[in-house]
Amino acid sequence: MGSIAVIVAIPILITYGLSNILAGWNLIEIHFFDSIFINFLYFGGLLFLSYMVGMLFDLLYMLILKAAKMKQTKKVMLWSYVVQWLFSVSFYKICIEPLFTRVSVSWEGAAILFFCLYLAAFVISEDYKIFSDKKR
Repeated sequence: MGSIAVIVAIPILITYGLSNILAGWNLIEIHFFDSIFINFLYFGGLLFLSYMVGMLFDLLYMLILKAAKMKQTKKVMLWSYVVQWLFSVSFYKICIEPLFTRVSVSWEGAAILFFCLYLAAFVISEDYKIFSDKKR
């Protein structure tokens, strides 16, 4: 149960804390509603869609690995993270951000947010063990 809470809480806390930092650098602009409940639904939906974009590209990566019968090596994994990150940022800016008019994120801000989300996913999924394995 504790691990589920960590898996859910880490991306939320990273996104919330980082959005405050990015707002200080003028890389993100957020207009809140008056109601806390509406804010929770609106920004929770935005976070959920952002997370689903990352999951979609990760699923595509896994399918490509299986179809191409490739082994998951350090080099393949690193390139995968870079490509997924680029696609996620682009997809978010082009397709998702226009749906949420109360949030305006610069390209740099979106890149930083998705980098942190992928970093959290990297640690949670234990992909770092592949990088520490000398045989791969």
